[in-house]
Amino acid sequence: MRRKTINNRTKTSGFGKVSQLKKIFGAYAVWMTLAVLAAVSVYFTIEMATSGAEVARMEKREIALVKENRTLSDSIVKLSSLNQIEQKAQEMGFNSPQQVLYLGQEDPVAKLP
Repeated sequence: MRRKTINNRTKTSGFGKVSQLKKIFGAYAVWMTLAVLAAVSVYFTIEMATSGAEVARMEKREIALVKENRTLSDSIVKLSSLNQIEQKAQEMGFNSPQQVLYLGQEDPVAKLP
């Protein structure tokens, strides 16, 4: 830098103004970078909080579905037991046979006379 002294004052030539502009621009760039990083940090914090809430909701749903599946499986086992089937058949009018008839090969079943 070239300086000229005029009346006990120092006058800076054009190179000093460029240096000042670089300092101002550098400070501005640093502040802008920090602002962008802060904004990105806030954004990702919000996204993570939202994702955490979504995961918690899905875990509750999973627990409810597992419980419902277990209940339905128990119902299938109970309803498919032979005692339950026999009871339903009797409610529908089916009865146990009073007499069992076994047919042999020599007994004609559907033979014309």
